[in-house]
Order: sequence, then structure tokens, then C-alpha cells
Amino acid sequence: MLRRFGIETVYIDGCDTDALIAALPGAKLVYLESPTSWTFRLQDLRAIGTAARREGVLSVVDNSWATPVFQRPAELGIDLIVHAASKYLSGHSDTLGGLIAGTRALVTRIDHDATHLFGGRMAPMDAFLVLRGLRTLELRMARHMETGLALARMLARHPAVTAVHHPGLLVTRPEGLTGFGGLFAFDLAESIDIPRFCNALRAIRIGVSWGGPESLIVPGQAACGLAGAANSFRRFGVSPRSIRLAAGLEPAEVLEADLRAALDAAGQAAA
Repeated sequence: MLRRFGIETVYIDGCDTDALIAALPGAKLVYLESPTSWTFRLQDLRAIGTAARREGVLSVVDNSWATPVFQRPAELGIDLIVHAASKYLSGHSDTLGGLIAGTRALVTRIDHDATHLFGGRMAPMDAFLVLRGLRTLELRMARHMETGLALARMLARHPAVTAVHHPGLLVTRPEGLTGFGGLFAFDLAESIDIPRFCNALRAIRIGVSWGGPESLIVPGQAACGLAGAANSFRRFGVSPRSIRLAAGLEPAEVLEADLRAALDAAGQAAA
């Protein structure tokens, strides 16, 4: 899509800090997401941001998962921070919007040069809903983190789960991440019938977006099967056996029971 504007895109493993820094000379912008979607791998934002400024490269990071409650990329040397405001910032699954934060000079430049050409003005009602959500963001993030960690630890012990992708289970993490969103992924064993597992869930719903009060899942089989998406998902290490789970605000014990029951039902069906 960017080629028509004369922009060349090069993909580098953002978790390979040395390789990414080595690719910076001559670049104009480095776009990051930490943790990464689906695989939830972390990037060293301090090291990358420092190297990017040294090379005169603008650095941008998607911080929707951690929010400013748990990660503040500007303090780590990142120039621009973007958020899917429809998710945790709004927090109620009832609005669409995006936000970008940075220095006054950078945001003013974006406002003057880009929004008049590409739009991007948030409707007043959407802006109100995001502002309403921000009032409870810290409280909600604490609950998302607590529930997400409880589910991740339970799944890590379950015999039908072969891997859990949650930054909170890592022994070491890069500087700057002080907490965790409720979104993570886990891989199911071949013995589990994934469609049966998804359909057996009762408290957890199937849905692509996340960040609201309800818990949602997306099976990797569905994402990898989208037209034109299969190669992209596999390139970034997403397994068809993965399930992405967004822990909502329901009681953790309710969600744990729902997952256990669905795993049991799917395992019996496969047998």
C-alpha cells in the first residue's frame, strides 16, 4: 500500500535489537509494537529509541496493550506513541477511535500536514466516550492484569495447552514495562478440536476486538485462514493452534471454569 507513495517497507524482527539497530541507517521511521500482537514478544524500547534518535530516525510504537498505566514509551526515548482508543482507553466496546501522542512540535506537524489530507478528526461523541473511559482506566487495567495472569497461569498448567504467550510469565523483561494488559495467547495440543473448544465456551465470547468488559477469544485457525493473511500470520510466528484470549472484567473463577469445561469438551470430542 505504501509503495504508491514511494515508501519502501523493510521488516525486521523487532525483538532482535542488534539487527534492528543495524538496519536504522538510511531509514526515515521505525514502527514498533511491544508486546507484539498474537505472539506477545517484547522489544527493548529504550535501546531502539536511543539508537533511532542517534540516526535521526523517527520512532513510533503502538502502546494499546500496555496503555500509559503500564508503559510510557516517551520516557524510554520513543518519539510518537499511538493507541487504538477503541480498546482499553475507551474500555466499553462502544466507540471507534485512535490517538497519537508526542512532542508538541511533532503532533502539530502531523495535525497541519496530514489530517487535512487523510481525515482523522474524532467525532464529538466518540471523544466524549474515550474521555469517560480514561476516568476508570487505572482501575480497569489492574483488573485486566490480575485476571489475565490468573488465566495464563492456569492454562500453563493444563495438559491440553502446549504453550502460553504472556509477558507476565517471563523471568526477565525489558525496562519500562511495569504491568500487563489482559490480552495474551495460548497454543492447544493436537488432541483438542479447536472449533468444538470455541463453541463450548459460555462466558467467553468469540470476537476480534478487545479492551472492553467482556472476555473474547479469536482462534488462530480463523486468522490464518483469512484471504491474503495466511502467509503474513505464519511469517510472524502465529500458529493455527493458537487461541488469542482477551481477559475481561468478569470474575476470574468464572472464566477459569469456562475454559476448563470447554477444554474437556473439545478433548472428548477429538478422542
